[in-house]
Amino acid sequence: MWLRLYAYGLVGSVYLDQFLWFVYLLRLGYSPAAIGVAYAVMQAVRFALDVPSSMLSDRFGQRPLLVLASLLKAVSSVLFLLAAHGFAFVVVGSAVTAMALTLPSGVDLSYVRSLSDRDPHKAGAERLQFRLSRYMGMQALAGLAAGVIGGAIASWSFPLLYQLDAAIGLVAAAIAQALPNLRPPRAPAAFGATRAALWHGLREVAAARPAFWQLALLIIPLWTFSSVGTEYTQALLLRVGLQPFGISLAFAGAGLAAWFGTLASGGVTERRRSAVLRAIVWLYPLSALVRSLAVPGRGGARVAGISGIFVGRLGSGASGVLVNTALLDRAPEDHRATALSAVNTLQMACMLVLFPVLGLVAGREGVAFAFALLAGGLAVVAIGLQFALRRGDGEPLAPRTDRVEPGAEIRR
Repeated sequence: MWLRLYAYGLVGSVYLDQFLWFVYLLRLGYSPAAIGVAYAVMQAVRFALDVPSSMLSDRFGQRPLLVLASLLKAVSSVLFLLAAHGFAFVVVGSAVTAMALTLPSGVDLSYVRSLSDRDPHKAGAERLQFRLSRYMGMQALAGLAAGVIGGAIASWSFPLLYQLDAAIGLVAAAIAQALPNLRPPRAPAAFGATRAALWHGLREVAAARPAFWQLALLIIPLWTFSSVGTEYTQALLLRVGLQPFGISLAFAGAGLAAWFGTLASGGVTERRRSAVLRAIVWLYPLSALVRSLAVPGRGGARVAGISGIFVGRLGSGASGVLVNTALLDRAPEDHRATALSAVNTLQMACMLVLFPVLGLVAGREGVAFAFALLAGGLAVVAIGLQFALRRGDGEPLAPRTDRVEPGAEIRR
């Protein structure tokens, strides 16, 4: 069953246009302002659906959402394939893409936790961390594959790229359907009772213990600044003279760094986990600072832009496993997917504000200056995390080892 899950992590995370959608729309003649509108639509849909979809997964099961997400990915690829025929296809495609990204958000990591609890061989903190590192490592590997393969295909034909992306979505849906169906502890009730249960789950997450929200409220700006920076890196590399294939290869190489960081974090011991995480978060502001040196026309601009991506992806890969392990541990036991999605939803809200604001700054002062601002913001967050993680050193970051009898509540 783990091989199927890892296969889903790989295939379901391959978006061949992941590092080129911005370039693709520019080449079709859409302005940066129009692309910003499409991106805002994407983030608005994610903001609206993230928590409700995870609440449904906590109530009814996770596998159906994973299957549906992959099917929607195929639909969104078809819509972007038609983007040249009108801006409406771009807007609707962005909305459907948002749904494809949102449905598994938090749900897949919660599924890994649930499956790990039912592992007949080993259980406990470091076992979950190992499983998360392998699953998220496959996701990082998907980013690497998307960079290399997507860049090569896009240099020849963007339409072919989106046709293949649609086919990959269908394959991912088939793999997700073959995963074990972990049913929730309570059977679905009537609509009224279900609605009450969903509201109860939301209240449980809102009232989660302080350790959860102390960490979450610092992780949200860290991930927000980093995610927005990743999107603007496409424009940064384009302005320093890289072509689409070169941009995609740069992200692919950075994906290799993320993959290495993800796998390496799986071997961090519980005793050293907090200290390692405190060190890793400094890679975020360092990454943005290096990219701020990529000023068009300045010597070494390409090297600075690419190096900044490598540093950032190494940090995000290594910290992602440790942070998500900590969040899953602190989240309410029966509402883990909802708790993770609450964090993601707040991040989407921040991105809705930051993305256009940073676009205005980049338009007036240059993209490199925008990265200098991101570096300052990330440094402030990194300092805050030093204090928060030191205060939590007495409380283990590792998940609780709630044992469940092997095979319990697994339906195929």
